[in-house]
Amino acid sequence: MDFKVYLNANYLGGFSKNDFFDETKVISRGALITITNQTYCVQNVMIRDTGEIILEVS
Repeated sequence: MDFKVYLNANYLGGFSKNDFFDETKVISRGALITITNQTYCVQNVMIRDTGEIILEVS
């Protein structure tokens, strides 16, 4: 399971589930995630029919 993460339409990168689920049990709107020592808040979660998971953060 891979996540693509975007901040204000800027692509921050692709991450595996292990990058996020070590910190938290659930990824949903309002969840805090840490990427390269920066903490972001998940604003939107999209799952496409291809299985692609996109997180929009602020």
